[in-house]
Amino acid sequence: MKHFLIIVSLILAAVPGCGDVTAGDLDPSLQDSGVDWPPFDPGDPDAGIIPDSTTDSDDFLDRDAEVDAAPPAPDAEGEPDSNIDPPAHPDPKVRCPSLLAAPSFFRSISYYGATGASLAALQGDFQKFAYAGICNVRIWTEWGVPVDDVRVFDKNGNVRPNRMKRLVDLVSIAGSYNVSVDLTMSRPLFNSLAAHIKAAKSLAMQFKGNPAVAFFDLCNEHEGKINADQYRQIAEAVIAIDPDRKLTASTSGQVSFIASKYAEILKATPHIHLLTPHFPRVKGWGAKEGPNAKQLANLLGNMGTTIPPIYLQEPARNAYQGQYYPLSEFVDADKSARASGVTGICFHTGAGFDLLNKPLFDQFDSVEMNLLLYFYNNPL
Repeated sequence: MKHFLIIVSLILAAVPGCGDVTAGDLDPSLQDSGVDWPPFDPGDPDAGIIPDSTTDSDDFLDRDAEVDAAPPAPDAEGEPDSNIDPPAHPDPKVRCPSLLAAPSFFRSISYYGATGASLAALQGDFQKFAYAGICNVRIWTEWGVPVDDVRVFDKNGNVRPNRMKRLVDLVSIAGSYNVSVDLTMSRPLFNSLAAHIKAAKSLAMQFKGNPAVAFFDLCNEHEGKINADQYRQIAEAVIAIDPDRKLTASTSGQVSFIASKYAEILKATPHIHLLTPHFPRVKGWGAKEGPNAKQLANLLGNMGTTIPPIYLQEPARNAYQGQYYPLSEFVDADKSARASGVTGICFHTGAGFDLLNKPLFDQFDSVEMNLLLYFYNNPL
């Protein structure tokens, strides 16, 4: 692990645009932590470097800049396996002792194009998530980078059977490691509200009562995409099928703007069970995550609104619009979130946009890998 981190840091230092990530960002105590990670092979010497085609987009029709999709690539493994029986993890070091129910605090990670990953990659990544104490994973059901082939639904809201099967397998694997998932939908990739509702109902039917699914984000960064009444319609369609399903709609912007959008939804329907704000990505964002959450709660409280739990679902990440941050920024985010009383925070990575050929753990940069070691060394 030590050698791998050093190699990656040297590669990154030589890559244009990655000069801010250097060996100086590597915490020596983490490099030599002695953590016996489940085995993985660094493989390609470019592992950990974010390809140019993916550095400017999380969900290319949401907050981040639009990018051109790469030409469709064949799925190397063809149709997903028809059966899966993931083994229970025997390692006592796994940090997720039970599936998320009502945790005091949890750590999550973005796993963008997961429905394009092989079963072997999913097994390996989820094992490492659990090992690091990351007990929730955020999955996009409409992921369009690098190719639309990994989307679970088409633009009309119809299920794409091979990708839904992979999502079902993914949730099964997650559950076998006591890791839950956040299933995030994206309205711009549907042709209409009716198509969006149709897809949401299919998710509800597929995962009804499944404890490995923590909640649905019915619309990533919903502002300007659906209004409060449209959220109500989608939410009621889901609740009619799966009455106990937890729901949210993420919102981005300044704290006061986010508060106003959530006040509209909370007035329209009781079916928003947690708030998932995406605060501004600016220098010093890490230490601001917790205080921003407190400000959001105060603003909603002053409006006379009942405040659901707050989950910091999408902080800043490396490689967004060429921005790179030191390890300390991410550690500050984790600490400020825990101190603020929110229910959890997500490690929003610059890796994993394309999981067709490489697992997530082969794509992290040195700062991201060190953050995982920080999580391991600082369990909840």
